[in-house]
Order: sequence, then structure tokens, then C-alpha cells
Amino acid sequence: MKDHNKTILQGILLYTVLGAMVALALLIVATGGGCSSAPHRIAGAAVDIRQNAESSRERFISLEVPEGVQEQDEIITLTEEVIQQLPAIQEKPNEWLNTVQYVAIGVAVIGVIVLIWQLGVGHLFRSLFSWVPRRKQSVAKLLDEAIAAKDYYAVREAVAALRVSDSEIDTAFRKRHNDSGKS
Repeated sequence: MKDHNKTILQGILLYTVLGAMVALALLIVATGGGCSSAPHRIAGAAVDIRQNAESSRERFISLEVPEGVQEQDEIITLTEEVIQQLPAIQEKPNEWLNTVQYVAIGVAVIGVIVLIWQLGVGHLFRSLFSWVPRRKQSVAKLLDEAIAAKDYYAVREAVAALRVSDSEIDTAFRKRHNDSGKS
């Protein structure tokens, strides 16, 4: 029973780690690494500066300080020039960000494929293409030889090989023998 519990815990751990990897990779791909472009940051800063300058300009007007009003008008004019020049800015992509995105896409794709395969679609594909793993083929050969030989020891060897190749069969076999009092 311990082997069966160990197998279940390993499966849970595998799905948890795999799910976390896929989620992280998809998050990185979806957010683009969390970086906004330089033109967007510049535009945001220019708008903030302009709003602050307009607010200060209004205070200088109410306080009747012409030098302050003139200075704020210059700041507003400069921010307008910055905003007008934004379309001419050519954004240079971060090379490391592109690499991270490609790696994240690869991890996400591989993770989704492995997750789908582990959820049973792999069994469907194997049955569609009549593909049988080598371990299963060798067990089938051993079982066939045991049936043909009609030898008690050949059958025991085949049962042992089958139990070794499939932990669920081994667990069920042990449980059956423990429940019936056989060893």
C-alpha cells in the first residue's frame, strides 16, 4: 500500500509542479514580461507634468505671481512638444525580454502537451496508432510464452514481470492476497 500512496503523491506533485510551470509561462507570455513601452511611459510622465504645471499655474494666477505663471506656461509648452514628438520615437525591444517570452512560450507548449498526455489523451493516441511501449511488449511476450509452456514457474515469472511493470497491478495483487490471507 505504501508504494501505491507514494505513486499517488508523486502524481500529485508532478501535476502541481507542471501546473505551476504552465501558469507561470502563460502569465509571462500574457503580460509581455510586465514591461510597458518607452513611448507609453514618456507620454504618461508628460501628461502628469502638464497636469501639475496647470495646477501650479492656477495657483500662481490666484496669488498674482506673473513669473510663476510664465514658468508654468513654459513647462506646459515643453510637455506639448514632448507629446508631439512621441510618434517619432522608435521603440527598441529588449532582447532578454524576447528570449524570456520565447522560453515561456516553449515551456507553456511543452507543459500543455505533457498535461494533456498525462490526462489520458496519450492513451487515446497510442490506441489510434497501435503503439505499445517496449516494456508492455516484453510482458506480453513473457505471458504468451508462459501460456504456451504450461509451466508453473513460467507463469509465476510472467506474473512477477507484470507486477513489476505496473504498480497498480502490483498493489491490487498484494491487496487481494492480504485480504484472502495468502502470502
